[in-house]
Amino acid sequence: MRNFQYKLEYPGFTDLTYNIVQIKQGAPYQFYWKATLIGSIEKADGKWEQTSGRQTLNEIVEGMGKYIDIHT
Repeated sequence: MRNFQYKLEYPGFTDLTYNIVQIKQGAPYQFYWKATLIGSIEKADGKWEQTSGRQTLNEIVEGMGKYIDIHT
């Protein structure tokens, strides 16, 4: 299991830290705010995309994906 804390640094948003969890290798990453599941993301053809959940800005999804790439 992989677990990351991603602090959102995006204009207009204050103090949002997402918990990003991958239950098993190869599975999508789920992202939570506090204890609430927001959605899931995964990398397809070299690009991070949201695969389920509440609509999230592409810039935020890409930021989480870059963070995961750096830390894995």
